[in-house]
Amino acid sequence: MSNIEELCKENAVPIPADFICPVNLTLMADPVVASDGHTYEREAIQEWLGTGSMLSPKTNEPLAHTHLTANHAIHGAIAELETQVITKYGNKGGTKSEQGKSPELVHLESMGFPPAIAIAAATGAASIEDAIQAALALS
Repeated sequence: MSNIEELCKENAVPIPADFICPVNLTLMADPVVASDGHTYEREAIQEWLGTGSMLSPKTNEPLAHTHLTANHAIHGAIAELETQVITKYGNKGGTKSEQGKSPELVHLESMGFPPAIAIAAATGAASIEDAIQAALALS
């Protein structure tokens, strides 16, 4: 169970069903859409497909192909939930890489932005160079 799932459970924050992978029943970190139109955690569906099954794990109908497409809408919505939960309830027991970071920075990094761009956006730096200089000044 992820830190966010634990925070949601501890604080009775509901996690939308669409954010939970139907294969491994955990909050998705890298949601992808399969040819059945359903969203899965990338690692879970890749493992499923790796067994040689060409059936949808959700509907048991045949899959047209094994190509997976990133689901940016769900990924963004999950990142927004994470930001809201961390902002409201903190990041108690979070990973060392998340501790001490602003919710905005955690959110941007969770969306796959490189650290320099995430820092620039989260700090309001005018440029990546300004963000790097600010980060260097902190160390």
